[in-house]
Amino acid sequence: MKNVQKGFSLIELMIIVAIIGILAAVAIPSYANYQAKAKIAAGLAEITPGKTVVEVKLNNGESIANAAAIGLAATTHNCTITAEVANTGIVFISCLMANAPGKISAAKITWTRAVGGEWTCATTGIVAGFEDLAPKTCKQA
Repeated sequence: MKNVQKGFSLIELMIIVAIIGILAAVAIPSYANYQAKAKIAAGLAEITPGKTVVEVKLNNGESIANAAAIGLAATTHNCTITAEVANTGIVFISCLMANAPGKISAAKITWTRAVGGEWTCATTGIVAGFEDLAPKTCKQA
């Protein structure tokens, strides 16, 4: 009778475990960056609709006191939102990240409307070396 081998040898199992470990070592940091990028994009998506309301209110001569005045919640799962008008007439709509991964936990996205009506966006507070996590339209300042 022939001796038939059943199952895997210890060496084969160790090789499989090593391969899985290498794949996990590459995948986990990539996934963490993906999560941070998605979180910051969600914050940007929450404050962007406020731009339209700001334009309507300014055209009607109405004041903008806070985020609620432009139809935005003061706090969400992603942001603490503020809206303000500077003495010079410049409008700021900001999202300070909340419940965010460490790389972007202090990040702040700000839409700024100049007196002439031009909107610009900037991100601050992302950990050095990870500036590429900022949305393309709101580069790290």
